[in-house]
Amino acid sequence: MHDDVTNNEIKDKGDAKKSTGISRRRFAQASMVTPIVMSLASRPVLGQGNQCTTSGMESGNHSGVAEVHCEGCSPGYWKNHPESWPSQYNPDELNDGNDGNDTDNGTLFSQVFNIDDSSPFWGLTLMQILKNKNPYKFDDPYKVGFHTVATLLNAAVIGYPTFGYTSAEVIIIYNSWLGTPEELKKKFENLHDGSPSYSWITCPLN
Repeated sequence: MHDDVTNNEIKDKGDAKKSTGISRRRFAQASMVTPIVMSLASRPVLGQGNQCTTSGMESGNHSGVAEVHCEGCSPGYWKNHPESWPSQYNPDELNDGNDGNDTDNGTLFSQVFNIDDSSPFWGLTLMQILKNKNPYKFDDPYKVGFHTVATLLNAAVIGYPTFGYTSAEVIIIYNSWLGTPEELKKKFENLHDGSPSYSWITCPLN
């Protein structure tokens, strides 16, 4: 099975996961794992999309830069280029709490991911999380939110297969994560240019 949500990635590591901002409603998380496992398992065994997932690159399926061209843009790119954001996610910083008919309302993290008010990302927009500075400073020592937002945007704009995941899969990975915040940050960080592990990944929008 070529799924990228392995048993190691969904193992319980205790309350360390709280700072990822993930809801602690385990029953909801468990129900979300199945769709991504089925989705990834249905891909061709040697498909390029599998090779551009973290497990595909870790397993050495790329076997040479020339054979696989994986793409992903850094969080810094998405922070500085709101014009590149997909239409379903509003890059404006502020959200006044009114309904989505207000075109100045930036998309809230909680409108995309399953979090509750214990999350450090509660009430923050995607752009506020990318900027992570006063007056939006929040507790995210591993920059999980920073890399999660970039991963979501890469999936929506670049897309499968040169980016290893669909938007739906990114959302499910985040919502069902039971590992540590540092592990989730590392997983998402290795999917875009500037990756500490895979230097051949490029941003096609630069």
